[in-house]
Amino acid sequence: MVSEQALILAFVGEHTADAARILERLPAGDAAALLTELPPEPASEVVRRMSAFAGSTAIAAMDIQAAASLIAHMPHQDASSLLRRVEATVREGLIAALPDHMRDRLRVLLRYPEGTAGALMDPFVLVLPGDLTAGEALSRVRHRARHVYFYVYVTDRSHKLAGVLDLRELLLARASDTLTSVMRSDLAKVLADTDVITVQSHPGWQEYDALPVVDEGGVFLGAIRHRSVRRIQTGDGRPAVAVGDTMLSLAELYWIGIGGMLRGLTGAVAVGNAAGGRNDAL
Repeated sequence: MVSEQALILAFVGEHTADAARILERLPAGDAAALLTELPPEPASEVVRRMSAFAGSTAIAAMDIQAAASLIAHMPHQDASSLLRRVEATVREGLIAALPDHMRDRLRVLLRYPEGTAGALMDPFVLVLPGDLTAGEALSRVRHRARHVYFYVYVTDRSHKLAGVLDLRELLLARASDTLTSVMRSDLAKVLADTDVITVQSHPGWQEYDALPVVDEGGVFLGAIRHRSVRRIQTGDGRPAVAVGDTMLSLAELYWIGIGGMLRGLTGAVAVGNAAGGRNDAL
């Protein structure tokens, strides 16, 4: 027999957008209870599809550890957007319960107003000082590969953005060449407080898939990827599943029933069956 948990996971996996719409209709406590029943990764996908208000209120109603585990599976930009809508004391508790690497990243993103380049950037993208040699730079790239986009950003020793080179250029450089000698210094960049509408139309996207983000003094803060900007334009980039009212109603009954939200109805059916049994016996 297929387990209840397997049925829930199958439904969420195939109808994530539907599940999100259903949870939006529930009181925050009930939505939180259903999210807690799911493993963190699929639960995070459901929350990402929920409206901002419904998602944040459901998260706030969850146990701190369960909510933090869910948030830890979300993209950083989505997590920061969600946390902005949670009461400050709850937000601090959630951030404190996150893994160190995500906690640090979110604290940086939350410094900047929502809808700005600073709130959308990756603050831990690899950046290297310009006096390193290409050979030394490649060694660091290998050790921090998960933080490397297609580009290597270069700063001076006061952390101001100096240039950029892509991985192909780095590989073609002589091992003894300094990054300053092989980098491109006429690069496009974005100020951290630039609003997202302006970022979307930045001419730098014609040449780069990621743009460096700097403060007013030119200090490198991180990088913003084009796909992050596109997600702002088109939601989360994934088409919602279109369903009719009847199908959605059936899905809603199915989802809520599996989650134990129809206990009253189940009890009523049991009483009715018992009564029917007595009638049959007469």
